[in-house]
Amino acid sequence: MKGFVIAMLIGLAVLLTSCTMVETTAEHERRQNRQQNLQLRMLVDDVDAVLLLDRSDSMTRWYNHFDY
Repeated sequence: MKGFVIAMLIGLAVLLTSCTMVETTAEHERRQNRQQNLQLRMLVDDVDAVLLLDRSDSMTRWYNHFDY
């Protein structure tokens, strides 16, 4: 039983350390900043779509806005 517990702890330690040592701190911060930037841009797009502030597309043959 004692050997099984030790083997489980060693296995858990190997799994935890091998997954967290993949990237450096700078790489981690760059990835987090890139993800946050993307999420904020998507939030702005969603708000624009809800408030109908986004530009209309030209996928229709009908005129949906006036060009002055």
